[in-house]
Amino acid sequence: MNESDALFASGDSLFRGLLESAPDAMVIVNKSGTIVLVNSQTEKLFGYPREELLGQLVEVLVPQRFRSQHPGHRNSYFVEPRARGMGAGLELYGLRKNGDEFPVEISLSPLKTAEGLLVSGSIRDLTERRRAEAKFRGLLESAPDAIVIVNKTGDIVLINSQTERLFGYTRTELLGKRIEILVPEGFRRRHPAHRDGYFAEPRVREMGAGLDLYGLRKNGEEFPVEISLSPLDTEEGLLVSSSIRDVTDRKRVERALSEKNVELEKASLAKDRFLASMSHELRTPLNAIIGFTGTLLMRLPGPLTPDQDHQLQTVRTSARHLLSLINDLLDLAKIESGKVEVETELVACQGVLNEVITALRPLAEAKGLTFELTCRPRI
Repeated sequence: MNESDALFASGDSLFRGLLESAPDAMVIVNKSGTIVLVNSQTEKLFGYPREELLGQLVEVLVPQRFRSQHPGHRNSYFVEPRARGMGAGLELYGLRKNGDEFPVEISLSPLKTAEGLLVSGSIRDLTERRRAEAKFRGLLESAPDAIVIVNKTGDIVLINSQTERLFGYTRTELLGKRIEILVPEGFRRRHPAHRDGYFAEPRVREMGAGLDLYGLRKNGEEFPVEISLSPLDTEEGLLVSSSIRDVTDRKRVERALSEKNVELEKASLAKDRFLASMSHELRTPLNAIIGFTGTLLMRLPGPLTPDQDHQLQTVRTSARHLLSLINDLLDLAKIESGKVEVETELVACQGVLNEVITALRPLAEAKGLTFELTCRPRI
């Protein structure tokens, strides 16, 4: 009975069924590194039939550049056997029969048998995951904003190059640090509570809606920011992606516009005061002109010739027209300030036209022109 048969004999068909139902490739080796058992997933993953692997050293599945160090790592595991991941923090690769290398994740577990201690290696192909990660990193780097991804404890697990440029830190200086390193001192004490609140109810939203948010650069400079939060479900648990945008220029423009609006309001107020003062100063002499002209037209001081009567009628009409224009200016100021309501009414056009003719005819006659008005008779 060989080592493989002996192993199955101890657990019979139950062990074989568990081995074959595993989603990952399973490779079991002895202390000397010889493969004693594999499942069908191993055949599919590495391209070897089972018969070609049994009895071979496990290094046949290891890329050539790692083979010299592998026996030492294997012997170290047998000295202190326990369930753990292999090569924590390292990038591991497998080697197919056709010579292709591919990234893998390996979990090790000790197996105590009658023939001695064996090691079970669970091998997972990470090709698709790495491809997805590469695509994700490409999207991350192409983002126009700084992207900072943190875990539930607030540790920074991933950033893009925009983050380095915006905050002045290198990638290695930020990875593994608490997110509060990018938060101004005055806000740090309250930030962990806000972070915990987001993880309790994760959803896509803006951070601190309605509030002024600030970031902190490595050089100690604070600057206004706009932050959008998004939850990310991963194999390592829930993460939060923060999209951070520097709004310094926008705030500067908003502040300038606000200052201009204040200046415009002051100018508008000065204009209204000027119009009010001007109307008072102009109305008084115009009312006097209109009043004295009316007295003359009533012939109280004495009789008038036809030409004098005509000229006085023109003076009074022009004065009334000028007073109307001043009143219109004041009404316009009231409309701009929202203090007046416009009412529509019927107007006799004949009277308006006569006022225009009376005001303009002297100017025309002074230039030797005839200025007449022809209207259709009223029906």
